[in-house]
Amino acid sequence: MQTKNKTVSTETTVQNIQKRDGSIAPFDVAKITQAIYKAMLASREGSPREAEVVANKVYADALRITKKYKNFTPNVEGIQDTVEKELILSEYVKTAKTYIIYREKRANLRAKGLRVPPKVKKLVDDSKQYFRNPLGEFVYYRTYSRWIAEEGRRETWIETVDRYISFMKENMGDKLKDSEYQELREGILKQEAMPSMRLLQFAGKAARKTNVCAYNCSYIAPENFQDLAEIMYVSMCGTGAGWSAESQNVQKFPQINLQTGKKLPTHKIPDSKEGWADSLVVGMTAWAEGSDIDFDFSTSFV
Repeated sequence: MQTKNKTVSTETTVQNIQKRDGSIAPFDVAKITQAIYKAMLASREGSPREAEVVANKVYADALRITKKYKNFTPNVEGIQDTVEKELILSEYVKTAKTYIIYREKRANLRAKGLRVPPKVKKLVDDSKQYFRNPLGEFVYYRTYSRWIAEEGRRETWIETVDRYISFMKENMGDKLKDSEYQELREGILKQEAMPSMRLLQFAGKAARKTNVCAYNCSYIAPENFQDLAEIMYVSMCGTGAGWSAESQNVQKFPQINLQTGKKLPTHKIPDSKEGWADSLVVGMTAWAEGSDIDFDFSTSFV
């Protein structure tokens, strides 16, 4: 009876990497690509494809050493050194500088004993699976992730979605079943369906204070200074504000009087959106009437 010889692959690959704590983890070139692309985004240089090309050069360098030295396992610091080298050789100078500065900051934090808590690290890792690419994750953290002051960090994608669902439950109550809320949560997490992005950003304390922040767009035909303050307030809430500059509206604004030299008492600006908007009206009204006024900004820059 004849037997067929099995072909055994002798191709060498980089299978593992040694982490800073000495533990061994699977080598994942996608993580290198992601780190490079984040640096490219921060420096406004390069594309996802270019990040992948540089990452493959880093892998090729590690593979060359692996083939040369038996039982060689690259470590995190060595791979990061190679990333810096390949970025410079590939003429991504700004990206290399951004990457180097980031590494230095992280090293300083580690030296001070400041590490990401395991709970937060798990939340970040669990949230990462829902993003199709590093750009989507970057846009999320830049735009929709709210600051958690008590923990000194930004929220993760899972926390953002939970904040939104909690706010909707607060307002809709039992209009949906628990199973339906859960189905919606899963759909949003997986980005199969998306809610109002304004409300995704502001659901919770901000939206409870004013529902203006939940709207995408607004419009007004301004006829007085108060209308201009409304535009200012709506814009500060994050909603787009469109307006008309047609003659029939502009003509309704008060006439601007000659300056009289009269000085009104200093107006202290309250540290709030409403305070700033109201202060705009105070200033424009005073100047239109021919008076002058100073503003006290002390409460706004504490």
